[in-house]
Amino acid sequence: MIAGERTFGTRGYNGTSVAHVLEAAGIARGTFYLYFDGKDALFQALVDRFVARVMTEVRRVDSSDNDRAIEQMQDNLRRVVDLLLNHRWLTSLALRDAVGLDKITEEKLKRLNNFLQVMVAGALRNGATMGLIRPVNERVVGPALIGAIKEVMLQHVAQGPRVAADREGIADDLYQFALRGLQA
Repeated sequence: MIAGERTFGTRGYNGTSVAHVLEAAGIARGTFYLYFDGKDALFQALVDRFVARVMTEVRRVDSSDNDRAIEQMQDNLRRVVDLLLNHRWLTSLALRDAVGLDKITEEKLKRLNNFLQVMVAGALRNGATMGLIRPVNERVVGPALIGAIKEVMLQHVAQGPRVAADREGIADDLYQFALRGLQA
């Protein structure tokens, strides 16, 4: 899976063949086919892995205690930033190459997006209830925040692993942007 992640991540979906994955993994063709029916099956397994990991890292926030809720929201962002930077190839694959590829992949990414929309909408409602933010139109602000996070992460992923990312700084800046926008 790691070789597939790296190969798809560097070559893109259309530029990757089973032979490329076999070479990167250092395995025989027969071994590959014990686990996957082909390139598409490996790709779908990687998308499934990405979706599951993101959904595991984003957790519900307990809004009964403002201080704890703020900490939980920041922790969610930190975990997601860490995940996306720890799996740069998979992040690039899922956020760039998988979009519009086929119906199955679109459904998986739609499921992830719907999950994120629900979680962010809940965070926006809770934030307004707790007095942290003003009430907002969740159907506008939610996708805007998710889009901002995706774009920031794609920019950092594109720099490659040789460029050290300030993970804590990225998570904090994204949190502050979500909380305060561009207010002075």
